[in-house]
Amino acid sequence: MSLLRRALLSQWRNPLKPKTRRYFSGFSFNMHSSDIAVLHSPQEFYQTLLQSCQQAERRIKLATLYIGTGELEQALLASIQEAAERDVNVLLLSDYTRSTRGRPNASCDMQLPLVKVGSNCSYYHTPALRGWKKQLLRSPFNEVVGLQHMKIYVVDDTTIISGANLEKAYFTSRIDRYIVFRNRAFADFCSDMIQAVANHSLPLRADGTFGSCPAGVHPTEGSASKYHESFRSHVLSVLASQDNNTQQLDEPTDTRVTPLVQMGLFGLRQDDAFIGKFQQELLPDDHIQLSTGYFNLSPSYQQLLLQSQGSVDVICASPQANGFLGAKGVKGSVPQAYMQLQRQFYNKILQSNQQQRITMREYLQDGTTFHAKGLHILRNGTVALTTIGSSNFGFRSTHLDLEMQVVVETTGETLQAALSKEANELKNHTYKMTQDIYDSVERRLKLWERIVTLFFQRYF
Repeated sequence: MSLLRRALLSQWRNPLKPKTRRYFSGFSFNMHSSDIAVLHSPQEFYQTLLQSCQQAERRIKLATLYIGTGELEQALLASIQEAAERDVNVLLLSDYTRSTRGRPNASCDMQLPLVKVGSNCSYYHTPALRGWKKQLLRSPFNEVVGLQHMKIYVVDDTTIISGANLEKAYFTSRIDRYIVFRNRAFADFCSDMIQAVANHSLPLRADGTFGSCPAGVHPTEGSASKYHESFRSHVLSVLASQDNNTQQLDEPTDTRVTPLVQMGLFGLRQDDAFIGKFQQELLPDDHIQLSTGYFNLSPSYQQLLLQSQGSVDVICASPQANGFLGAKGVKGSVPQAYMQLQRQFYNKILQSNQQQRITMREYLQDGTTFHAKGLHILRNGTVALTTIGSSNFGFRSTHLDLEMQVVVETTGETLQAALSKEANELKNHTYKMTQDIYDSVERRLKLWERIVTLFFQRYF
């Protein structure tokens, strides 16, 4: 039996008792809820991360899709450079295709000063983008093949898990989610996961070129199978180091945190396995609130919603709150594509006569866009479990991109209250979708938009 399979086959225990139940996976981290904080705004996220980097003593390891090039991002990078000059171990992991877009003024170019003081800035390049695909697909269309999409921010023994990238909009006006964990064992695990991917990524050199992967394999040159085997082996070794090793503390804890790694390209599918078990363990009165900025649910998440027994709220971005609103070219039609996918799911709700149980909602708040993602499970009106991370629950997240989210289950009243506040804040800025809204003139798609959605929805 493979290490991954062993890590995924543990069974859930009884519903919440005075402590927590073990929801999934062969390992998890027991924590005190007092060591976990929920951040409630983009500004709070930025200030927390900036101050953490300014005060860093041992390590800064950040995994993100990309880092922006504006003043806020430059201030963050400056604080990281100052830490590196104090001999803090710095590793920044980003996506290659996204971070090289727009050279010589791209995201990676802003990180050259860090490289010159000895920091490691690495860029994951999907091995699926090779040969004719690499020759044919130019930026930004080469990003559809696969991305480094994890959002994990480790500074010393503190970790922020989020869906937010490190870019101005995510620091100011793009609504997302952010949970802070102050736990060394969890930070060590996240740090090791970032390092495993960085070992199979292209390091930026001081002259602006890229070196070879430290693992001795290359994502686009040489054997694709050897790259896959090495990548998978390294990630599995990180998981195996925690296998059946739930952290025990000297005193009782009230919160359990379980990582879920989804890297479908490499056959790593913890999120898939989790959602199947999770569906079986939901109680009839549990309320599900699912949020995603880009609505394109995988079959397993559609099944979760359609086959559950309790009430469901699905929150997604309105066309006006979609991050692609106003984009040039084909990308400008992405909001319409998501409207079409949302409409298709709404039709499934109607066909199964579940419109009284499942409510579709769209987020709309002046001056903001919507990027939040995750599950909130409410029991007796209070959040008992949430998932948070990078996954949008779609085809890309399942099969193409590198994703990690965590399951947070708690009986700590203060943390439950903070998570309930977060869930309410997301829902309070939504409106209920109806048949009339879907049938309105402004929701009608052009023929070519329907065709694009049909043939390319697996890349959204």
